[in-house]
Amino acid sequence: MSQENSSEQLNCSKLIVPLSQRPLELSMGLRNENLDTSINSGTKAEDEHDLLGNRMGSLESCTHIPNFSNVHNFQLSLSNSSLKNVNPTQTMLSSSYTPDNISSSLSVSSTSFISNSSSLPLSTKQKLSQIQGQLLGLEKQLRNDTRQKREYEETRFQNLKENTLKLRKSLDMEIQQRNEIHNTLKKSFEQQISSVQEKLENIFLGKLDQLSIACQSLQDRLQVIEKDIGEDKTQIFQDYENRYQALKNEVINAKSIAEREYHIAEDKEKQIRRFLKDLEVHVKKEVEREHTQRETIIQTMQDDFYQLRDKIEKNQDKFQNFVLEEVAHLKNGLAKETQNRESADDDIVQALNQYTKALQDVLKIIC
Repeated sequence: MSQENSSEQLNCSKLIVPLSQRPLELSMGLRNENLDTSINSGTKAEDEHDLLGNRMGSLESCTHIPNFSNVHNFQLSLSNSSLKNVNPTQTMLSSSYTPDNISSSLSVSSTSFISNSSSLPLSTKQKLSQIQGQLLGLEKQLRNDTRQKREYEETRFQNLKENTLKLRKSLDMEIQQRNEIHNTLKKSFEQQISSVQEKLENIFLGKLDQLSIACQSLQDRLQVIEKDIGEDKTQIFQDYENRYQALKNEVINAKSIAEREYHIAEDKEKQIRRFLKDLEVHVKKEVEREHTQRETIIQTMQDDFYQLRDKIEKNQDKFQNFVLEEVAHLKNGLAKETQNRESADDDIVQALNQYTKALQDVLKIIC
């Protein structure tokens, strides 16, 4: 019996599942037929009634489903695989949110319970009546949940509607204010454009009048100039002819003068060539004399340079030897200093080792 109760509890743990979108059904035909066969089976009736009572108790514990408002589908299944020579009974409940379907299915299931309970013993009748009451309570709970949800949705929709109306009113007011601002800006802009246009027209009209007067005076001046040019044209041509004749005579005179000067220049050029030849001979002599003097001076300077170079090389050798001696002396000093430092470092390390040993001994004594 304990194993059967545990199997019933495991089956009841699977009762609460998502609600399906089908009307509520309760298939109890197989249960009633199996119960009739169990009642007629004589010696096994009491055991079967006890099993059925345990099943109904587990069904009562499983039918207390909390708050179906957030659950979409549920399915109730109950199996009896432990009965001997009896087919397993199954109870399926599938529900949707439509209360009419739920009430119709529950009423059908309750009437089927009542019609089939006439052939059952009193304990099963009582348990079936309890199940019927629980189903009616479940129906009422589902109706209340659907009504509450509908009221919540209606209030929410009403609030949304009011908010949209308020938003629409505020938008209309904003649009009206923007239109008024736009109209005022348009009027002010048009007034400013008209005033600017008037100012520009006044300025340009005055300038155009002045320009027309200036053009008229310029045209009068051009006419006077044309008359003066026509009068002076003949006089200018005559002046050009007179100047051409005078210039022609001057060119002939200049040509004769240029020929005379050319002959004079040829004579001067011959004299200059003679002078240049004499000067070239004299310059060559002077250059040769100066070259010999410069060579002697360069030779003496070269001898002095070689002597100075020898002296400088000797001095450099002396200085280099001195520097090498000083460097060797410094190297020796550094080697001695490094040896002294190494010996000092060794002394310090030995002192530290002795100090650490003494501390370790003290710690050992303390511990």
